[in-house]
Amino acid sequence: MAADMAANAPAQQNPQFDFNVVANALVTLGNQGFAYVQNLAVVHPALVAIQQQLTDVQANMGDLRATVGGIQADMGDLRATVDDLRANMNERFDQVDHRLDQIDTRILAEYALYFDELAVDVDVDDTLEETESDVTLAEELNVVVDDPLEDAESVVTLTEELDVEDEDVAEVDASDADVDDADELDMELVLIEALTAEDVADDDDDSLRPISSEKLPNDAVPACLLSLTLLLDLCLQVIEICEAFAAAGACTASEGKV
Repeated sequence: MAADMAANAPAQQNPQFDFNVVANALVTLGNQGFAYVQNLAVVHPALVAIQQQLTDVQANMGDLRATVGGIQADMGDLRATVDDLRANMNERFDQVDHRLDQIDTRILAEYALYFDELAVDVDVDDTLEETESDVTLAEELNVVVDDPLEDAESVVTLTEELDVEDEDVAEVDASDADVDDADELDMELVLIEALTAEDVADDDDDSLRPISSEKLPNDAVPACLLSLTLLLDLCLQVIEICEAFAAAGACTASEGKV
């Protein structure tokens, strides 16, 4: 610089070459260069440390990305497991509903048969015949009473015979009633025993065992999966932002090193 100034200056103003000016300029330039080297020696370790930290951050981000990928895979497996569980539960409920329908149909059929057997069929013809026989007997009694009796013993004998016949008829009716009541009671006992045996067999059937209450409800599982998915998306966004900052820091460090 001093040499250029000396060369460009007019000859009458600087007729001789000034070595001191050139030496001072060289000393100043050397001092500036040394100061630059000292500053670079101070800044370089800091830049190296920053670069190392950025490398560590990138490695940690890679590990975090791998962890998030593993979590996503586990969530996929969990979702498949939940879908299988829901399908099994729906199939189980369908089997239980079908079994209950069969039991209802069987119970209704048994009760219908029971009431059909207990139903009393009234025979109109028999009733009319009994009524006519009663009227005929009354007419015969009236005829007997109205007729003149020659012997009092014959009247007593006829009365005793009539009483005996009435008692026999009453005993026969009572015996028939007892037989009917006994048949109905036996029928009820047989029906109760049959229903009890069917209930015990149904209780032993595996298809009627109650569903465990520890299973997850259908509405809670999709909500949990949605929450976890949103959380994973947020983590991925944070990872992308950190990678962007790391890339920017690496570029800055390389520019400072240059």
